Amino acid sequence: MKIYSYTDLSKAQVEELCNRQLEDDESIKRQVSEIVERVKVEGDAALVSYALQFDKISLNKLYLDEEEIAALADGIPQEAKQAIDVAYENIKMFHSSQDSKEEKVETMVGVKCWRESRPIQKVGLYIPGGSAVLPSTFLMLGIPAMLAGCEEIVVCSPPQKNGKTNCYVAYCAVKLGIKKIYLAGGAQAVAAMAYGTESVPKVYKIFGPGNRYVTQAKQLVQSITMTAIDMPAGPSEVLVIADETANPSYVASDLLAQAEHGADSQAILVSTSNEMIEQVLKQVEIQLDLLSRKEVTSKAIENSYAIKVAHLDEAMEFS
Repeated sequence: MKIYSYTDLSKAQVEELCNRQLEDDESIKRQVSEIVERVKVEGDAALVSYALQFDKISLNKLYLDEEEIAALADGIPQEAKQAIDVAYENIKMFHSSQDSKEEKVETMVGVKCWRESRPIQKVGLYIPGGSAVLPSTFLMLGIPAMLAGCEEIVVCSPPQKNGKTNCYVAYCAVKLGIKKIYLAGGAQAVAAMAYGTESVPKVYKIFGPGNRYVTQAKQLVQSITMTAIDMPAGPSEVLVIADETANPSYVASDLLAQAEHGADSQAILVSTSNEMIEQVLKQVEIQLDLLSRKEVTSKAIENSYAIKVAHLDEAMEFS
């Protein structure tokens, strides 16, 4: 990670440092447009073709059924199963508290106003599974959809090397009552949910994070179809403000937790202490060696940086 002094940076330099616009953005836009159009026209055939091209998998069918999902879920390690169970209950408890009805307010004689929440009939959940598998994402998207009462929850996740999904995602599906997982990833999965194919149902709103291709595809389908999206979520980034009281090990873990999502992720440390910056960077090196995704994370860390500020007001100003 590079280290900068905030007081030594001009306004133009700060703007340049904060600009994450990448040189190949236009190229990605063109590729995503081609993928979306092809899925729109060719449907399942395009998804099978892209699975072979991007995932190196030849698919006989584009989904896992309930029986296949259950069999995969049975292979989950006990420790992971317990962790997912705890997370499931915590997330469910939090979102259950949001299910409330408001009293009607009579603003004038005969005029009553209130807010009412209704479930979206068909929603699409994109669960990353290419370079990083995120069962936590499945829970955080699936539980609100389940509690809201969405009639149809369509789940897309890239196929693994065995042409299926992993036991963690499968176990989440079982807990959420999901009967099918569609084996599609990237921009092509977003396009499939936006337009619908012979196998993948069309949805009204797409949720979930992803890489730059997924994010670009979500923004594109929102602009050219009647399909809504939650937000452009990705590439990952994090900024941590740490003064001299922070724990360097914890700060390093927070930075790496986002950096490991992909090579185009970015982690930024802003600190009032040179010593804290040095200690955090040492911890980053130590913890980086322990990560299974060290290679990808290292690339992200190379594009990340630390900023030394004089006081916390400057830290907030930069952030």
